[in-house]
Amino acid sequence: MVGYNRFNRLFVIIFLVVILSFGSSVFGADWLTFKGGLTRTSLTNEIIVPPIRKVEWTINTGFPISMSPVSKGDFVYFGTEGGTTDSTFYCLLKGKKIWEFPNDKLRSFTDKRTGEKPWPNGAMDFDRTSLKISPTIYEKKVYLPWGSMLLILNYESGNLIDYLDLKDFGHTGSINTSPLIHSNHKLIICGSTNGYLYGFDIELREPLIRWRIPEGSGTGGTISSSVAYYNRQIFFGSTSKMFYSYELTYAGSDGVKAGALPTKNWEVKLDGQISQTPAVVGSKVVITTRDGYVYCISTSTGDIIWQKNTASRIDASPVISGSYVIIVAGKNIKCFNIEDGSQKWSSALGEMCYGTPAANSQYAYVTCNDGKFYVYQLSNGFKACTKKIGSPIRSSPCVSNNRIMFGAQNGIFYALVTGDEPAKVQCSKSEIDIPIIYNDETLEYKAFFVDNVGGETLTGSVSFSRKWVTTTNSSFNISSDDGQQILIRFDANGQVEGKYKIMMKVDTNGGEVNIPITVNIVKRPDTIINLMLGSQSININGQPIMIEAAPWKTDSGTVMAPLRVITEAFGCNVSWQAETRSVKLIYAKKDIEITVRIGNQVAYIEYSNGLKSPQIMPHPPEIVENRTFVPLEFISRAFDAEITNLGSGNYMIRVRHN
Repeated sequence: MVGYNRFNRLFVIIFLVVILSFGSSVFGADWLTFKGGLTRTSLTNEIIVPPIRKVEWTINTGFPISMSPVSKGDFVYFGTEGGTTDSTFYCLLKGKKIWEFPNDKLRSFTDKRTGEKPWPNGAMDFDRTSLKISPTIYEKKVYLPWGSMLLILNYESGNLIDYLDLKDFGHTGSINTSPLIHSNHKLIICGSTNGYLYGFDIELREPLIRWRIPEGSGTGGTISSSVAYYNRQIFFGSTSKMFYSYELTYAGSDGVKAGALPTKNWEVKLDGQISQTPAVVGSKVVITTRDGYVYCISTSTGDIIWQKNTASRIDASPVISGSYVIIVAGKNIKCFNIEDGSQKWSSALGEMCYGTPAANSQYAYVTCNDGKFYVYQLSNGFKACTKKIGSPIRSSPCVSNNRIMFGAQNGIFYALVTGDEPAKVQCSKSEIDIPIIYNDETLEYKAFFVDNVGGETLTGSVSFSRKWVTTTNSSFNISSDDGQQILIRFDANGQVEGKYKIMMKVDTNGGEVNIPITVNIVKRPDTIINLMLGSQSININGQPIMIEAAPWKTDSGTVMAPLRVITEAFGCNVSWQAETRSVKLIYAKKDIEITVRIGNQVAYIEYSNGLKSPQIMPHPPEIVENRTFVPLEFISRAFDAEITNLGSGNYMIRVRHN
C-alpha cells in the first residue's frame, strides 16, 4: 500500500474497512454508485441464477429511462429523461414509489450560504434537466448530478439537504459523472463537460471547490468517464483521448487544503475518445475507447500491458470479474483474459449495447438496445437465458438484494428475479391505421409483431372481422422471449370507397389482445403523364422525372416515348430480357403480359386465358442511352391510355384506373 508506513495500524484497519464496505460492490449487496463501487468493476457477490425471466415488479414513469439505477437494501433510485419540463428522480421501496424529486418540500428549503429560499413555489420553480448520470449513495444521502448542479438529497425522504452549482463559481458545463465520495479524503469527485475534474468538499464547507484538475485548460475534452478509485489513486479519461492517474492525500479534520492539487502519477494518450468508465483491480486498470479499443494499463506506471482493437464502436464500460474482462463492442459481447488480453469467447447480441453489464463469479448480466436482457456464463460465453422486454434498454443493470433492476425507453422500470413466467403475449401495436388503400390493389402490412414476453411456449391464432383481411400466420408457436411477424394482407380490389373499422383478434394461451384497425379505401386517381419532344423531363402526376434521353419524332411522324418510366407510373412491372433483347411488361390491373422486342415492329399481348394477340407498331422499338423507346400510340392501344396532343410538341397521357 502506498504510504503504509505513514499511518499507524489502527488507521490502516479503519481505511480497509471503508474500502471493503464501499470501495467495491463485491463485498456487499448494495449497488451504491455507477458500476456498483468505487473500483467500478460492476462486480457483485450476489449470484442470481438463471432463468431470470420473472418480473417481481414494475413501475411506469411515462418517460424514457437511461440512467443506471443505484440501490441500498430494498430502496432503488433512478431518474427519467423528461427533458427540461418533466424529468423526475424517483425513490422506490419494493416497487412502490416512496418519493420523487423535485417536490413541493423545496418551498421551505433555505440556502444556508445566502439565507434565501431559492424555490418558493416548490417544484414549479425548479429547473429540470434530462437525467442520465447515476447518483451515488453515501451515509443516508443521495448525491445526484443535475445539470450544472450537484444535489444532496435525504435518501429516505427526498428532501433537499444542500447543493452546489458550477454557475455560482463562474464555471461553464454540467456535472457529467457519477460522484466518487470518500471520507478519508473528505471529497466528492465529479467530472464535467468543461473538461475538468472537481474535488468538492464532502460537507460543502468553504471553499466548496478544494481543487480542479488537470491544471491549465483541463483535459481539452469532455469528461464522461466516472472516476475509478483504488489505493489512493484515481483514474479517469476524456474525449480528448487522454487517460489520467492522480494520487490523493488524506485530509485533515477541515478537509483538503484549498488549492492542494492531487499529484499526477501519469497520463497516456490512447487511440480514441474516452467516454467510458475504467475498471481497476490491483495492479491493472482496464479502459475502452469509443473507437473500439480495449486497454489494460499498469496502475503504477501507466504502461500499456496489452491492447485489443475490437473493430466496433464501444458505448459501454468494461467489467472485471476475476481473470475475466467483459466488453460489449458493437453487437457483440466479448471476454478477454486480464493477464494477456487473449480472447476467451465472443457472442452475438441482437443490437448495440449502451448499458454496462454487471457480473459475479459465474454470470454476466447484460441489457441491450434490442429490448432484451441477457445472461451469459462467464466460463464459456453460453447464453444462459434471455428476457424480452419489448423496448430498447439503455440503462445499465443494478444488482441488489437478489434483484436485477433497470429502466427502458418505454418509461417502465423493471425488477427481475430468478424464475420463469407463463407464456405472455405482447403486440407491437395497440391499433393500426391505414390512411389510404386504393380499391384496385392488395396491400401487405408488415409492421405488426407478436412477442412472447413470458416463459414456456406461446401458442395462438389471428383472425379478422372482415373476410378480405387475411394473414399467412393464422396460427403460431412462439418460444420464450421470441417474437414473430404477422403479415396482414388487405385485398381492397372492388371494395366500396369508405372508412372501414376492422377488429383483429390475437387469441393465445398467454392472453387475448384485440387490435382495432382503421382502413380508408379510395378510388385510385387517374395517372397523368406530360412529356415534351426534345425535353429530358417528364411530369408524372405533377412531379418532374428526369430521363436519360428525350422523346423525339421519327421522319414518318411517329412520336417515340420512353417505355419503362411511363408504364411503371401506372402500375406495370417491367423487366429486360437480355438474351432476346426484349422487354416484358406485366399489367396486373388488366391481367395481361406484353412483350416488345428491339428492332421488331410486332409486339404481343398475352391474356390470362392464354390467348396471344400480335400488335403492329408504326415504328420498331429502339434503345437510346440504355433506355427502350416505343411509339406513343402503341402505349395508347396496349394500355387503353388516352393520348392528347396539346400542341408545340406537348403530349398528355391519361390512364384511367376506375
